[in-house]
Amino acid sequence: MRPWSDRPIHDNGEALLTLPSALLRLEPHPYVEAGAPYGPGADPFQLRSGVVERLLTAQQQLQARQPKLRLAIFDAWRPLAVQAFMVEWSVAQEAQRLGLQADDVSGMHQVRRAVNRFWAAPSRDPATPPPHSTGAAVDLTLASSVDGVPLFMGGAIDAIDVVSEPDHFAAAVSGSEQALWHRRRCL
Repeated sequence: MRPWSDRPIHDNGEALLTLPSALLRLEPHPYVEAGAPYGPGADPFQLRSGVVERLLTAQQQLQARQPKLRLAIFDAWRPLAVQAFMVEWSVAQEAQRLGLQADDVSGMHQVRRAVNRFWAAPSRDPATPPPHSTGAAVDLTLASSVDGVPLFMGGAIDAIDVVSEPDHFAAAVSGSEQALWHRRRCL
């Protein structure tokens, strides 16, 4: 089950705003680096104004409790063309990681299924847009407020693997205690 599939999405008319400097951006932007077609002058670090306000509030609350931490934005707004590109790029990367060839129909079906657990389809239907394409979704992590280095959360951002499941480290298997501690640190 994809976490966004049961939530209705309605355009609230809020403007897309560039993230303020108070929010750390993890740069260079990884999808721009991968060749995603943002277009000339497009800024992937934009979000709806209400989301920006909530992120700033969350950062203030985080730093009041954990002054050595700050939010670090990995990804924000994605036009539909970028969403489509990144879904296909993720399929290709995952197939390569697994050593699959494009003609392995069964293997590629499994890869697409795995990618679809973590990436929304680039739907043009206004009732089912990918959340990032609305400017209302953000991928973030925690980072040191001293040097901006992201904390270890147990796996790479965008990993097509069980390590990306929110509760994956809840059982705290040997070697994952640090990731679990970081994930729960600010709850």
